[in-house]
Amino acid sequence: MGHTPRRPDGSQGPLRRGRAPRPRLPALVGEHPRRHTGRTLRGLCQDMHDHLRSSGLVELLETVFRQLPEPVAPPLVCATSS
Repeated sequence: MGHTPRRPDGSQGPLRRGRAPRPRLPALVGEHPRRHTGRTLRGLCQDMHDHLRSSGLVELLETVFRQLPEPVAPPLVCATSS
């Protein structure tokens, strides 16, 4: 018996070689077709990663959370007081 390869989404069946991949995020493509038609999920993830690195977000978050404020009351007290 031959091995049936798994698709990237985990389902079984023959892979669709030679055809355009199905959109993984159809709602995103539907909302922004000019930007996302024909894009791969890997490409989208890489773009997001590159943006987060170039914006310096990691360094900003490290700075913000380096020194946390001293809590003065438990969260439940703050949430229930009016």
